[in-house]
Amino acid sequence: MKKRTKNSLAILNADWKQFPSKPISLLEIMKELDANSLIITSIFIDEKIGYLRSKPTGYVLNKKDKNGFNHLLKHCIGNTFYNLRWMRAHASAQITAGWIYEAKKVSAETLLHELTTLRGEIQTELLQRHFIIIDPWKVGFYRGGEMLFGRKVVESFPSAKNEIESAANCLALDLNTAAIFHLMRAAEFGMRALAVHLHVKLKRKPIEHGGWNELIEQIEFKIRERRQRYDSKRKKNKKELEFLKFCRMMADELFIFKEIWRNNTMHSISSYNEAEAKGAFDRVRDFMQRLSKEVSETNS
Repeated sequence: MKKRTKNSLAILNADWKQFPSKPISLLEIMKELDANSLIITSIFIDEKIGYLRSKPTGYVLNKKDKNGFNHLLKHCIGNTFYNLRWMRAHASAQITAGWIYEAKKVSAETLLHELTTLRGEIQTELLQRHFIIIDPWKVGFYRGGEMLFGRKVVESFPSAKNEIESAANCLALDLNTAAIFHLMRAAEFGMRALAVHLHVKLKRKPIEHGGWNELIEQIEFKIRERRQRYDSKRKKNKKELEFLKFCRMMADELFIFKEIWRNNTMHSISSYNEAEAKGAFDRVRDFMQRLSKEVSETNS
């Protein structure tokens, strides 16, 4: 009997409480469904249905027929259903096998009805399991997508990890506008970290409660303020100048995000196609990677 483990694919679990943690291939599905045994069982059932239909009306199975059907139902079909955890179909096969064994007379018509019902059970079980096909080039986005931004980003902005993963999952599943929604949430964690790094203070509320427009304005104000101080000094600090240029570039990028994607997504103005979502994914990934070289949540 096939032994199942905790990490077995959820497609067979009777209670439907366990789901695969990563994309699964058609080959894995076929193996888990024990496709060979299932196909052979289906062929057996179809052959026996054909055999019973060929019998004349009122035909009663002889002892040899009864033993053959009993063995087929109890051992071949019953075990296949049990291994698949198709308990309803398994019980039906076992009950029918017991009836054949106990009954003095088994008519072809009655047994034909039982086998037709069993065949319907197989179709029902298969129809209840649904799968989403992911384009081969998108498989890498699903489950583990946060690492597509790189380890440095995840380490620098741990709060953004779930949003990055959700954006990648949405991109894999063709939920393009939803992908951009999550990308903007991921970028917002970077924006907040930059604001904290520049010592931005908001009136009567924490940074977390600041809106995009408000935070970008305050970030730009701090950049201008520091640039004025830099320009007023006789001795120029090259490192400070490079940092201010970097911050200016990050602020410009945030403004673009706000104008092109964030506002349009949050206010239901625009929807996006696959190419647009992939473009946004790449743009936000590059922004977060560049930002993580100078800023992080942990040391801002």
